[in-house]
Amino acid sequence: RVEEMRLAGIYHDLGKIALNPAVYTNSLETLTPTEILEFKRHPEIGYNILRSVGAYAPFAEAVLHHHEMWDGSGYPQGLMKEDISLEAQILSLCNYYADLTGPSLTRTRISKEEAISSLLDCRNIYYKSEMVTIFIDKVLKNA
Repeated sequence: RVEEMRLAGIYHDLGKIALNPAVYTNSLETLTPTEILEFKRHPEIGYNILRSVGAYAPFAEAVLHHHEMWDGSGYPQGLMKEDISLEAQILSLCNYYADLTGPSLTRTRISKEEAISSLLDCRNIYYKSEMVTIFIDKVLKNA
């Protein structure tokens, strides 16, 4: 299961290969409504690619749901709370932290401390509160 999650982390944005590069190299705030809809297709595209490769099928669903949010505001299916698999919740949280602290074409990276503050603000909105606490205590504070 750990290996599947590692691979899901590597391939979570695989679906972006089918998008117009302008759609994923610009911030969402600057995209047109049509471009936003195109961008929001990338999890499903990645899912379909991974599902077609037998060895990658076990983690394809986590890739499909890695933009689902605890409050139901995510995409592509608008899942909420416990309808989001544990694997997708973990992948989503890791993706968000990496987006905040890693290199980006669309924004300035922030410090670990600022990212932790942002994660805490997202508890019970975008991420299950316990998931955020575990991620901070077990992953970030031990890094």
